[in-house]
Amino acid sequence: MVDPTSRKELQSAWVLLRLGMREAAAAYRSPVAPRISALPAVPPDPASVEPIARHLIEELAREAGEGEASPIIRLLKRTFRPNEAEKTRRNVEKTFNDYVKLWQAQKPG
Repeated sequence: MVDPTSRKELQSAWVLLRLGMREAAAAYRSPVAPRISALPAVPPDPASVEPIARHLIEELAREAGEGEASPIIRLLKRTFRPNEAEKTRRNVEKTFNDYVKLWQAQKPG
């Protein structure tokens, strides 16, 4: 039997992930915004969300590196002076990974 507390944690993680993805897609005019808006309120299997999340994360990574030709300078800026796109990318990636961990913890066995 699944612990009700872990179910609540999973639901909370899903709400945070969905909200973060929606805000990021809206802020950066992502083409995956309609797919994110269509995500269910109930926590789905992370495998169904992963392609959408990865696409959004890749878009944010490109947006974070815009305007800098040098890959070294891009890396230094991303590491030491992240712009808003990089901060958003990190947040989406972290919340997705947290969601996956909670989903896996709920599986019996």
